[in-house]
Amino acid sequence: MTLIDNLKTIWNSISFGTKFVLFISIICYLIDYYYEEYYYTLFVNIPKKTILQYQFWRILIPQFFHGNIQNLAISLLGFLYFAIQTEKKFGSVQFFVDIFIKNLIIQIIFVAFCFGFSYLDEEMLIANSFGFWNLSFIYQMRRALNDDDETQKFLCFSLNFQQKYLPALFFLIMNFIVFPRLDLVGATIFSFVENQFFDGFSFRLSSAFQKKCENSFPFKFVSSRLDFFNIEQVDESFDSKKGTSSVEFGIISTVETKPKQEKSN
Repeated sequence: MTLIDNLKTIWNSISFGTKFVLFISIICYLIDYYYEEYYYTLFVNIPKKTILQYQFWRILIPQFFHGNIQNLAISLLGFLYFAIQTEKKFGSVQFFVDIFIKNLIIQIIFVAFCFGFSYLDEEMLIANSFGFWNLSFIYQMRRALNDDDETQKFLCFSLNFQQKYLPALFFLIMNFIVFPRLDLVGATIFSFVENQFFDGFSFRLSSAFQKKCENSFPFKFVSSRLDFFNIEQVDESFDSKKGTSSVEFGIISTVETKPKQEKSN
């Protein structure tokens, strides 16, 4: 098998939502590289600018900006494995909702922490939060709290550790690079709350609403793709061990499961 065939096989194994994340992140990096990190500076979450200068858009999509090629590569490769699993388990529509809502909550917590700690150190107000590090950490926490006896590679590196040790290792390394990483502190708190009370998935769409989204704009144009996971085709093999309930936009409901069906060509 040639290198091109291997690349095609890898690409075809990636789910649609994760491809979207990779594509948008790479496009943002290339544009940012051409404009000398202008858009990174414009969209990264910096609490002083986000709140005091009313630049509230900074809490919406800072995860798509990485600043340099090293952050882009490691952040996305580390995110890839967990993202694909999440999308296969819950469906592509739910995956998109999940990454945007989780990011929004973490960015709000991050801003609140920075203002709280600014009384001790004013430099907290110019701390940065960007990239998919927070989401990778949350997905690691979910697996660690449910599958702690299994082993897993650390990010994109060929080093295997037990699942339960990965979040702590990730947290320590990120804080060693930049201290303190208050966005990871916020992600840690959010992860514990989400796993304790909502089975690791707090904002769960109902099956009916997810199906409606799949047949509506913009998902109706891509829902027929083989790499798009609709509600009837989610992979139950990644179900958690708890099997409790989750929030359905403010309504407590039991988690629904359906038999997996194969897509037809």
